Amino acid sequence: MKIFFTIFILTFACNAAFSQNWHSAYEMLKAPPTAGRTQVSMGYNNRFDTVKCVYKLIGSDVLLRGYKYVFILEGFYIDTPNTVNVFFDDRKRRINQVEKYYFN
Repeated sequence: MKIFFTIFILTFACNAAFSQNWHSAYEMLKAPPTAGRTQVSMGYNNRFDTVKCVYKLIGSDVLLRGYKYVFILEGFYIDTPNTVNVFFDDRKRRINQVEKYYFN
């Protein structure tokens, strides 16, 4: 039984998490599809919020830290037309030249 759990944990540890994947600044984040076409009914608050991220500017390879404006729907970060390509630097100033990003 211990071997099973070890293999199970290592399988997930070796795969990159969704938040560690690079995303294009213009790519819309979507909630994962539900298997039974039902919504999860839990105590999540659906709201707009900022999430820490690491981003690259267009034409630069320097990694910068900042925030991505997202809508939290049932615990998932998604984009709406109001949140696509909306980024802020560490001083909460709007950044317009983001090429790609990933969440911390």
